[in-house]
Amino acid sequence: MSKSNRNTMWKEFPHSNFFIKFAKNEFLEIYVTNFISIWSKYLSQEEFLECVKRCNKILEGIEEAELLAEAESMLVSVDTLTKVTVKESAISCGSLDLHLGKVAESGYPINLLLCLTEGTKEMFFQNVTYPLWQSTQDLLASQRELRHLLVEKNKEIKEYKQEGGKILKCFKTDTFNEEAHLNLHKKYVENFAFTASENIDNLYMNTKKECWSIVKREELSSKNIAAAATSVIVKSEVETEISIGIKMEPEVSSQEVKPIIKPDSSLDNSQESQQNKPNHEMQDMSIKSEHRNTEPRSKRKKILNL
Repeated sequence: MSKSNRNTMWKEFPHSNFFIKFAKNEFLEIYVTNFISIWSKYLSQEEFLECVKRCNKILEGIEEAELLAEAESMLVSVDTLTKVTVKESAISCGSLDLHLGKVAESGYPINLLLCLTEGTKEMFFQNVTYPLWQSTQDLLASQRELRHLLVEKNKEIKEYKQEGGKILKCFKTDTFNEEAHLNLHKKYVENFAFTASENIDNLYMNTKKECWSIVKREELSSKNIAAAATSVIVKSEVETEISIGIKMEPEVSSQEVKPIIKPDSSLDNSQESQQNKPNHEMQDMSIKSEHRNTEPRSKRKKILNL
């Protein structure tokens, strides 16, 4: 297979029930399957480089291009891996943690840790079911062609003998029995009651569009999450600056019971008593006030002089 082929085949991890597929298109696409479920990870070149650096902080002075090449080789040449750990993620439900390790050509150890998201049934069909279907159809076509050639060879050998030709004993073989061959290899006929169908190809094209839209939605979602996180950080920093010097009241927990404050009844009673005073008392008070104001000026002067 040419190295320029951008879509690679499924490869089995050593001593594992998981298979990996790595494709380098607009994104770096990483798929892992156990033929029951599928998990995926989509990374840009920059995101993949950051991931490799984060997993290998002790490696300094190594060029980025070399790090990328060594990390990508772990996803393609699984037979060179010295460590493979595939387990269910303890952080995110349904996700898969993948830990790969190898010794680089220069002699230093390099690791790669990825968290893959569980894929949809369309993704499983796109990357597992349909390729298996294509492989089956290709094998069937190859078998039909070989059977046809063997039947024709039988006819040629028969004619050759009828014309007086002789075949050396060392080249003699049994006559090909097509019916016996089909009776021996009949798993496909037992499992599928049809041959190559355009409906499968149409389904592949439809799910291909669906899978690509999922990739785009995941990319947009990751960007939105990153933007939202940045916004929250900025907002919290601004609120922190504004709240400096302001004493914040402690929050009351849900279990605490706030005391019920009753209004001061004495104040209300005094106001009511003031309003409910008899009219004659109010009149007496006003008369005394007027009397004080009408005292002779001379008397007031004497008081002032004293």
